[in-house]
Amino acid sequence: MMLRMTPWLWTRYHRQLADEEWLRQLKGFVEKQLRGRMTQGAWGVRCTVWAAYTQRKYLGPQSVVKNQLHVKCRWWRGWELWKREAWESCRLSVRYVPVRREFVLEAAEPLSYEECLSKEFSQSTVDTMVAGLQEGCTLARAEGFRCPDCGALARVDFCLEAEGRRFFVSCGADPSHVSGGGELAEPPEGWREKASPWYLD
Repeated sequence: MMLRMTPWLWTRYHRQLADEEWLRQLKGFVEKQLRGRMTQGAWGVRCTVWAAYTQRKYLGPQSVVKNQLHVKCRWWRGWELWKREAWESCRLSVRYVPVRREFVLEAAEPLSYEECLSKEFSQSTVDTMVAGLQEGCTLARAEGFRCPDCGALARVDFCLEAEGRRFFVSCGADPSHVSGGGELAEPPEGWREKASPWYLD
């Protein structure tokens, strides 16, 4: 199975955790979970992993919430790519056990065609916000974006450790429908009011 794994992990804890070996193990675990869920002959598997770790769920540096992960997977099951029947997707809820260096599947659910399109559109919205911040738009303008899924205003958190030059964007829902992040040459005015210590952990 050819599987491409993309990590969307932004905190210091997750950046240190997700080294090449950790991602290789996660990829192998996901491949094993998908074998019984994929149509025979499926191809082009793409997966995105992000942490179920938000401002609302933050319980301190030792919180086990940090080891809860979501993995969204999508694959083609035909060659008429313009048809909605040509692909499938699912979301896996995974818990990482650091002491055993292993992953445990907690839940798996299929995603509908509409859900996937909605999430892809939502991610494009976040990408637009990220690009805007990198190009110098104001913080107020960035936080004026709304999530296409739930309508919530965007939330922008800045990393204290990086003096505001690293940031994370989410829609504020729990779990967040959309998330993304990036780095800035110079942070926008007022970034310290949006600085979050949980981002460091």
